[in-house]
Amino acid sequence: MTAETETTRERILRAVVDQLVHSGLAGTGIRELAAAAGVSHRTLLYHFGTRDALVLEALQVLRDRQFMIVTDAHSVPTARPALSDAVRDVWKNISADESSDWFKLFFEAYVASLRQPEAYSEFLDGVVHRWVALIEHLFEVDRPELAEDDSATLLLATLRGLHLDLLATGDRGRVERALETLIRRLGLSEPAGD
Repeated sequence: MTAETETTRERILRAVVDQLVHSGLAGTGIRELAAAAGVSHRTLLYHFGTRDALVLEALQVLRDRQFMIVTDAHSVPTARPALSDAVRDVWKNISADESSDWFKLFFEAYVASLRQPEAYSEFLDGVVHRWVALIEHLFEVDRPELAEDDSATLLLATLRGLHLDLLATGDRGRVERALETLIRRLGLSEPAGD
């Protein structure tokens, strides 16, 4: 989308996402979001209704951006035995230093959605089911038995836990050794039997 075709609403939403990534959810009021977008708070309310509706839409944009990072063509295996490489590529994409502020906001939003599920129900549903479905699809290509036994949930939960650990401690070596342990224990390094 070029700057000429971007609508006012889309421009505002992009600026709000950037502001939330920079400053987080807590303490970011409607006036701060309006200032970041270069509009009045009344303009924000006109386009989005409420601060909560605006924040929810911004979080969905963020979630979609993250999903696109992970599912880019280099991250999705098309044939075996690339499953372990796909997991490593996903990890590399989500744990990159330039993505850390995005994911800090993601984890903050995840907690907020647990505290206020009625306000964030759409976000909460998307951060689990959409990702589990993607991982199950990756497994179905190469290891269909893993798609049947909750291994996708195990992998997603472990990746998120390791990512949170990395953001909290900065101990990349230890965290990535744990990732390699998971890859081995799930048998992702081994090609599926014929």
